[in-house]
Amino acid sequence: MGCGASSAGGLGDGSGVLDLTGQTNLEPHLFHKEGLHELVLRKCELTEIPSAVFDLSGLLTLDVAENHLTQLPPLIANLSSLQTLRCEENNLKELPPEIGQLRELRELEAFKNQMTKLPAEISGLVSLEYLNLFNCKLGRLPKQLSGLRSLTELNVGDNRLPVLPDLAKLTQLQRLAAHWNNLVVAPDLSKCVALERIELDQNQLEEWPKLGAHPGLESIQLAKNRISTIPQGVMDRRRLPKLRELILGDQQEGRLSELPDEVGLLRVAKLDLQGNGLQSLPESFYAIHSLETLNLVNNSIVELDVKISQMRKLKILLMQHNKLSRCDPAAPSHPRPLTQVVAVRRLPHTMAEMHWLERLGLVGNSVSETDSVFEQVEVICKKNGGKIVA
Repeated sequence: MGCGASSAGGLGDGSGVLDLTGQTNLEPHLFHKEGLHELVLRKCELTEIPSAVFDLSGLLTLDVAENHLTQLPPLIANLSSLQTLRCEENNLKELPPEIGQLRELRELEAFKNQMTKLPAEISGLVSLEYLNLFNCKLGRLPKQLSGLRSLTELNVGDNRLPVLPDLAKLTQLQRLAAHWNNLVVAPDLSKCVALERIELDQNQLEEWPKLGAHPGLESIQLAKNRISTIPQGVMDRRRLPKLRELILGDQQEGRLSELPDEVGLLRVAKLDLQGNGLQSLPESFYAIHSLETLNLVNNSIVELDVKISQMRKLKILLMQHNKLSRCDPAAPSHPRPLTQVVAVRRLPHTMAEMHWLERLGLVGNSVSETDSVFEQVEVICKKNGGKIVA
């Protein structure tokens, strides 16, 4: 029995759901079901939505994803009770202005379409909480987007956006995803006090987004931009008390080539600094006692300080493709100039005390695998279910 027939039978049981996924023969009488509140027309080879659908004024959920739609007709406004609209993975060129009349709409999934812009009338979606426009062809966003004050998640990743509109009124926004764009202007997020995740990686940003006090912010992702420093405000635990993840890898042109002394004030669990041309770590770096995962792959770091053993939560340390050659227990805590480095090829002796370590990446360095500290660390990693990758 097809999925449509099965679900239609379910209506008699009061489910209110009609799932016609994959059905290509959609007769109008199929939609005349009492109590219908959810209609699924995924993968039905649709080039247009059957007109009978727009008579379902009590519909709460409409799913027309993965079809061949090029437009949503103005009749979409008839579905005044609609709360969820899924139209992703079609060929939509635009959204109709009438979509702004869906004042009860809470979720709009429209990713993987062909839209280059949005109608200004989108501001009428006053109940909208979730908006996904990932991987369309958007070149700009209307300023009216700021009217979506109920929005908690905005995903405009993988588009062609050079700038974001003013987001100051989106005080309920929890996740901002604008990765894989052409952003050259960092957004002002200081008023978005409910933010939990900021995803702005793979853009052209030279500055950090402006931040305020964000008591719930847990993750900032800014990899593959043009960032050159970590601002003081990011290390202020009073403003960002829950920050646990900071992703800053692969800044273009090696711009993030050194870290500020204040970096030790961070209290993150995951720190990604791979591919940045770092030659040394400031002494204060080893005061980040909250670190559990540290990615320093593809830098130019020549030594680790003995104080690394103070990082008592560090489980994963990735140091592949650096220039580790001198990690002598007698070495001073501050890094030496490259011209003074002696090829002792040892790990700091204190690493043998890091009984919590699970994984250590050393490929592409000059650390000796016969060194006694190396052997002890290898035993520790294996005991914890991990390994040394050397």
